[in-house]
Amino acid sequence: MFNISEERINKARANNYFCEKVTDELPIKLLQELKSLSKETVIKVPIRHKGITSGQPLRCYWNANVISQTFGGMPVYGWLISHSIKDGIRTAGVSKGKDFFDGKGGDVWAVIGHGCWLTPEGKLVDVTAPNTGEDSDKKFRYFLPSNKLLKLNGRDQEVLKSFEFATSEIGVKKLLEDNTGRVLKGIVCGSLQHRGDHTNLMKAMKVDTTEDALFQDSIDFSQYVNKIIAPYGFPQFVWSENRLSFEKVFPKDNIRKVLSPHFGLASELSSVTSKGISRNGSLNQFLKEASNLNKNLFELHHDVDWEFIFLQSDGINDGRKISEGMEESSVCGISTTNGKTIYEIPPKSEVIESHSLPRNKKRKRKIIKIAQKSQLTAEEILTLNNEFLFPHPYLCRKNSDEPIAI
Repeated sequence: MFNISEERINKARANNYFCEKVTDELPIKLLQELKSLSKETVIKVPIRHKGITSGQPLRCYWNANVISQTFGGMPVYGWLISHSIKDGIRTAGVSKGKDFFDGKGGDVWAVIGHGCWLTPEGKLVDVTAPNTGEDSDKKFRYFLPSNKLLKLNGRDQEVLKSFEFATSEIGVKKLLEDNTGRVLKGIVCGSLQHRGDHTNLMKAMKVDTTEDALFQDSIDFSQYVNKIIAPYGFPQFVWSENRLSFEKVFPKDNIRKVLSPHFGLASELSSVTSKGISRNGSLNQFLKEASNLNKNLFELHHDVDWEFIFLQSDGINDGRKISEGMEESSVCGISTTNGKTIYEIPPKSEVIESHSLPRNKKRKRKIIKIAQKSQLTAEEILTLNNEFLFPHPYLCRKNSDEPIAI
């Protein structure tokens, strides 16, 4: 599928992808905990700042995937490690410089799903430009590679689940309240979209908030200190406003079981991937399912993004719409070699030729028929429909940005 030999991949892995190994720059306990996510070594991956192999911020998976299709090599997915809270102060993002712990200090490390590019020569580089709050001339990111291969095409898209690591009890508590705020945001945005209030929906999606979690007073936060966690809780505000209707859904003996905070210890998860699109479900559906199964809501649905879970998918402009002609490619630079854009450079021939027509005669005829009516070859159509390949901008543009599903 990607144009790089197994020998080159194995050599790169054996040599830490020819990047500097991290030793004493990160807390020892964090490095130990990271082994539950991947057995590989944390490395310092250099960031590309110029040219066509420097993609837009917050589009790392797609940047690495499209660049690999275009120039050879392969994407390597894993986690970037960022010192997000240092001595109680946020170090990045739109809230950079603000006090996170109300003057009580403490550190938090973010462990965020990320993607890099293993070049045809076997060296790992970060092809995503610095984000808001990061230094614009940042030279490298701490990165933990994995052997995961993500689905980036179709309805079952995947991302790597993100986590956090706090060095104090107040840190764990604040992370829970932050993520519970995201759950509240998801519920509010879903409700606004359902009512057709798109003006306030757009405003709500830009606002971040914190919220007390239901039953959080009974939590012993000390057991989650120095652990890689993904803590979520049910918003106390939502429960208070809808208590009577919720109590009709739940038997009294399982309310606490279903709605207590869940900390999502990385060491206990069976899967570290999350769904990259909304589930198009309602809050009541999720609550009833968890209640009927007598399972914790957040443990049952550990693989979703709670900020977007209740939004209908056609209401999310999330950068995955290029195959429908709705969004420009995140690989938006110009080649320093020939001055071309990603729309003018086709995928490597080896990538396209790795796709062959199916043996099933009916399906084969269908694909050939579709190809005859389009501006693409059958192999190019198969490439555009490969669940592990993000739709390549050159192929999308070649077919006038008309989506093709087989």
